[in-house]
Amino acid sequence: MADQNLPKALTHARKIGGTLVIAKLARFARNVAFTATEMERGTNFVAVDNPSANFLTIHVLAAVAEDETR
Repeated sequence: MADQNLPKALTHARKIGGTLVIAKLARFARNVAFTATEMERGTNFVAVDNPSANFLTIHVLAAVAEDETR
């Protein structure tokens, strides 16, 4: 169910210029390409478990999460 709502939430956040709040970065960023695409699209998001993560940190953590998923 949550996976069906994510595309809608991302679109809505971009549309209104809002910030998507996610609980855990590793749950959102299990695919480096997906995460990079959302950042390039200008989707603002913050992870509660790592609120100070910057662009580089998010990429590194996304790569780790993707590797763990495999």
